[in-house]
Amino acid sequence: MDARALFLADHTRIHAAATSTPDELAAAGGFTMQDDTLKRLEDADLRASPDGLCSIAWHIWHMTRIEDVSVNVLLHGQPEVLDTGGWLARLGLDRRLVGTGDTEDEVREFSERVDLAGLRAYRDAVGRGTRAVVAGLDFAALDAVPDLTANLAAAPPIVGERAAWLLRFYGGKSGAFLLTFPVTNHGFMHWAEARVTRSRLGHRVP
Repeated sequence: MDARALFLADHTRIHAAATSTPDELAAAGGFTMQDDTLKRLEDADLRASPDGLCSIAWHIWHMTRIEDVSVNVLLHGQPEVLDTGGWLARLGLDRRLVGTGDTEDEVREFSERVDLAGLRAYRDAVGRGTRAVVAGLDFAALDAVPDLTANLAAAPPIVGERAAWLLRFYGGKSGAFLLTFPVTNHGFMHWAEARVTRSRLGHRVP
């Protein structure tokens, strides 16, 4: 398995099966953390924040926003799927920040307001967009460090003041890092946290 196939297999596992082809799903072992975590959950479960935990809806938003920004803005200096697809209106939101540094009240307000069908559709659109980018990506060029200063200057705001550290953290990182750490690694981490929320809501973790 080469680097592209390895990335796509991991990427399949953090997205809904519908975003991948049958062959891609088979290469990932036929399992996705998204479908497994969300099975048998009602909308109220996705919006709930038990014991002060972040809601599952917020985890979906945050990991999807990070993927959209990392692949499109940081790595390629191109517009986000959020903007090219007019997703803010479809989500019923007026916020575009990635969620890093959100307070409990901000998580709760977001979770109550977001259109859940739109959120799933936005996640699918980001996932398909990433896979299209990766299909034509020169993996041999991923050792290079993108010009984040220029890419960020041309993009709408990504984080608030409480999360300014995040962009400093990404500064100087290679394309390979920006494709893996904030996308697949970060996705696995947040699905694991979403499964904790699922358990606190009284649903067996599959």
